[in-house]
Amino acid sequence: NDLPRLLAPIESGEADVVYGSRFLENATQDKSRTHRFGNWLLTQASNLATGQRLTDMETCYKVFRREVLDAIELEQNRFGFEPEITAKISRLGYRIMEVPIGYNPRGFDEGKKIGLGDAASAFVLVAGEAAAVGVGEQLRLEVGGDDADTAPADLSGRVERSAAHRGD
Repeated sequence: NDLPRLLAPIESGEADVVYGSRFLENATQDKSRTHRFGNWLLTQASNLATGQRLTDMETCYKVFRREVLDAIELEQNRFGFEPEITAKISRLGYRIMEVPIGYNPRGFDEGKKIGLGDAASAFVLVAGEAAAVGVGEQLRLEVGGDDADTAPADLSGRVERSAAHRGD
């Protein structure tokens, strides 16, 4: 059961949001190289747009503090949910942590529904979020541009800086 592992970082105060990653411990749980590659590509694009360092943005296991959900107005109701909520959580400066989870993949004959259209839609959402947050600005901060002494390149520094801008 993955639930205690997912809840622990929230309960201990280490994270505001926890994603279960299918790829932290056993990356080959999903035998479909196409699905693994598509997930990797979407996750990398999302990481570029948000400044996160996730391994599995498209995971179905996500745990949130109530205040995080209260602060976000969602628009997507299909596979665009993951890039949308990841971008909004990141923009608000909430701390995301990943923990490894078990995964039993299913095929299309067993009800898997994601297809190329869903991937294309998710890429459009990621690109829109990248434009909204200014990928160039994010990259400049991460490689130590003008704010190098006050904007560390690690994720915790980015989250702390974002929280400070929110007034927390």
